[in-house]
Amino acid sequence: MFACEASAPNLIETDESDQMEITYLFADPGENKPAGNRDLSKPLILSPSEKHPFLTLKHYFNAIKEFLLQDNGRHVLGAIHEITAADISLRDISRINICSEKLGAFYHIASIECITGQHTVKLTVTAAVSDAGKKCLDQDFSVLKHLTTDNTSPYLPRQYTHSTLTVHEGEESATILMTLSEWFEDFHEWHLTSETKNDEQQIVLWDMMRGNRLLTKKESTELFRQVAKILTLSYDVTTSKHIAQWHHAAGDFIVRCSDNRTDVRLTTVRECKPITEISLDTPVAQMAALISFFLDLTIRIRIDRLNGVGETVWFDREFLEAAVTGFFEALHIKQSETGNLPAAPEDFLTLLRSFGAEELAALAQPLVDPDRLKSQDDLTMIVSKIDSHLNELHKILDIYGR
Repeated sequence: MFACEASAPNLIETDESDQMEITYLFADPGENKPAGNRDLSKPLILSPSEKHPFLTLKHYFNAIKEFLLQDNGRHVLGAIHEITAADISLRDISRINICSEKLGAFYHIASIECITGQHTVKLTVTAAVSDAGKKCLDQDFSVLKHLTTDNTSPYLPRQYTHSTLTVHEGEESATILMTLSEWFEDFHEWHLTSETKNDEQQIVLWDMMRGNRLLTKKESTELFRQVAKILTLSYDVTTSKHIAQWHHAAGDFIVRCSDNRTDVRLTTVRECKPITEISLDTPVAQMAALISFFLDLTIRIRIDRLNGVGETVWFDREFLEAAVTGFFEALHIKQSETGNLPAAPEDFLTLLRSFGAEELAALAQPLVDPDRLKSQDDLTMIVSKIDSHLNELHKILDIYGR
C-alpha cells in the first residue's frame, strides 16, 4: 500500500463558468486513498523487479487524465451515454476520480469514476508502457471489440476506444497505450491459497471493498462452472476459434459473490485462434476439434499460482467436475440457440465416454506442447498430472448426467 498524503485536486475548465475536479487515488480495502505528492514522485513500476527509467506515477495519472479529456472527452461521453442513455457534455461532469487499482507486469489498471448530477458511472483505463505490453493490449482490444460486437457477450467488458499518448520528461519521451472499457463493479480477483479446510483446497477472494475472504465450497465450484461455460460459449464450432492463453494466475477471470449469487466475468482476451489447423468442413472434423477444445479446457482450468504469484498449483477433482458441468451447459445453450453443433450434447458425451484413459491420453498429447503452453512451470505441472487428470476425467464423464 501507499502511505498517502492528500494532493491538491486537478481543476479543469469545462466552459466559461464550470470546473471539473479530477482526483488521483490508490485502491485500498474499505476506502480508496488519495495520492500525495510523495507518491506521485515514485517511479512507475514495470514489473516486480523493474522500474521505468524516468516515468513516475504522476506521469501515469496525468496521461490518463489527458486520455480521458482528449477530443473534448468524446469517448468518455460516448461511454456514459451507452451505459445511461444520457446525453451530456463535459460541463455536466463535476468530478472524475482516477484510481490506480493494479500495477502489473504487462498492464496498469485504473478505475474511472465519472460523477454527474444524475449518474455515477465507472469505467476502466488499461495502460501498457513496455513494448510487449503494448503489443498485447492492442491485440486484446481488437479481439474483445470483435467478440463483444459479434456475440454481445455479457461476460466480456465492452470496449470503447484506445489511443497512444507520448509523455515527455526533459529530453526523454515514452509512449503509453491506453484503452477505455467497461468496469465490472464489485468483481474481484481470486486465487488458490495455501489454507485448507477439512483437507479441501480453498480459494481466496481479493475483495478490495470488504477485505479478503475465503470462498465457500458452493461459491468456488460455481466459479469454475461459469469459467468453463464462458469459454465454451465463446468457442466457434465451424472454425475452432477459441479464447486462448487465458490463465487464472493472471487474474483473467473475476468474480462477484453477493446475496447468495455468484457471477463471473472475463476481463481480457489475449488471443482468439483455432485450436487446430485441420479443415473443419465435415461434422467429424468439427467433432475432433471440439474434443481437443474440451480436453484443453479441462487441463488449463486446473492451473493457478499460489495466491496469484507463488508456485504453480493444481486444482482438485471437485473443480474439474464443476468445469465439465459448465462445458455441457454451454453446449446445450449453443445447440438451442444456433443448432450448428456437429452432434447433440448427449451424443458428444457418449463419444467421450467411449474413449478409455489411454485413448484420451493420445488425444490430449498434442495439447501438451511447450509452444502452446508458454510457461515452463505450467508444462512441468501438466506433465506430472496428465495421467491422473485423464483418469479422473474419464470417471467424471462416466457418471456425468446419470
